Amino acid sequence: METEDIGWRLKRAREMVGLSRAEATTLLGIHPQYMADIEGGRRTPSMSMLRKVSLAYGMPVWWFLLPKDVEGGMTITINIPII
Repeated sequence: METEDIGWRLKRAREMVGLSRAEATTLLGIHPQYMADIEGGRRTPSMSMLRKVSLAYGMPVWWFLLPKDVEGGMTITINIPII
């Protein structure tokens, strides 16, 4: 996972929920420069930060870890044998 991909997804998610960067930093309780660095791909957020963003934006953590060229989601099929 590239840091730029995580940053791109964080920015995309913020825009999808209709928050400005200032609103998001207030909601998350983080410094605006930290958010700018993450969204710009200059810093990698911790897993605890991703969980915090996930809860605030209503998106699963795994979505932030996908490459940016995967726009949709994933389909997971589980085959459970019936006995």
